[in-house]
Amino acid sequence: MRNPTFAVMLATALTVAAPAAAETHRQVQAVDAAGYATYFKVGAIPTPDNLVTLEGIVLNNPEDMLDPAYNAPGWMGAQWQIFVQGEGDDHAGTAVWIGQKYSRMGDIDYTAEEWAAEMQRLNYPAGHHLRMGDRVRVTGYALGYNGKTNINERHSSSPMLDFHVEYLGDSPGLPEPEVITLADVKDAANLDIFDPTRLTGGEYYQARLVRINDVQILSGTWGPGQTLTVTDTTGRTLPVVLGRNPAFAQPSNLQATFDVVGIFNQEGAYTSGYRLWVMGYDGSADLLGFAELKAGDINRDGYVNAIDLLTLASAFPSASGDPRYNEACDLNNDGAVNAIDLLMLAHDWPRTGS
Repeated sequence: MRNPTFAVMLATALTVAAPAAAETHRQVQAVDAAGYATYFKVGAIPTPDNLVTLEGIVLNNPEDMLDPAYNAPGWMGAQWQIFVQGEGDDHAGTAVWIGQKYSRMGDIDYTAEEWAAEMQRLNYPAGHHLRMGDRVRVTGYALGYNGKTNINERHSSSPMLDFHVEYLGDSPGLPEPEVITLADVKDAANLDIFDPTRLTGGEYYQARLVRINDVQILSGTWGPGQTLTVTDTTGRTLPVVLGRNPAFAQPSNLQATFDVVGIFNQEGAYTSGYRLWVMGYDGSADLLGFAELKAGDINRDGYVNAIDLLTLASAFPSASGDPRYNEACDLNNDGAVNAIDLLMLAHDWPRTGS
């Protein structure tokens, strides 16, 4: 039996209310000039009236970001986290996090059985396997963390403080990464740009999927969980954290200059500490990170055109055994790349391509 905190006992004593209408991520992520959260529900007493409800697109598979294995290495043990990006005019996003060893925060740890139950609940809402690109609704309590606001359990394993992830029955895929430059987030002195209005700088892109083109690796180590520093022609730099995806255990095939797609994140500081968190790598030479492929975009340049058609045509009859073509050019989703897909691409690209 867990020992509830005062806040938990207070929440237990109250009638559980239905979730309120969804707030915007921009509301929840609002900060002052010192980087502290200003939205009134952030850190508020955990009563039903202070539940936060957010909707958006999941940007990562949770196991690609943090280690969910019970008693994983590290002071918090197992952890689980997703980033949810707002849609339309809601130009913001929010991290949703849970950890195992809350005794480090003065509360009670999860047992192995309890943690397994939490992972089942969060990874399979209503039986659906939660994946990046899913549209979800998250309801829970918000807490500030070094300049950003997370949805979490207020560092308590009590079920009364659980957050809930609801799959909305739609998986539109990853949003198109917003193309930015390092000059958008770093000033001429290579310092983080912090704008409390969240209209420019790192705050504007926080917890969203972005793409930075034409960068080079300045320093760091390649591998799961490692950090690289990338730079551009202006000399600005940015930390790039590689996730836990098994692809990072394989050698890098990146050429000297490449593009990078990841989740723009803030860690460790209220008005700085911005970095890019990259969730995967497909072994390509010119792109680090996951980017949603257009069907038929074999060379991954963002366009479907005659170059892709000629590339696919020249690959026959071996195309069906090559994962590059299986991923991009199985246009009729029958598990094979063959003449039918080639004809479909020839017919469609003038209308749907560049």
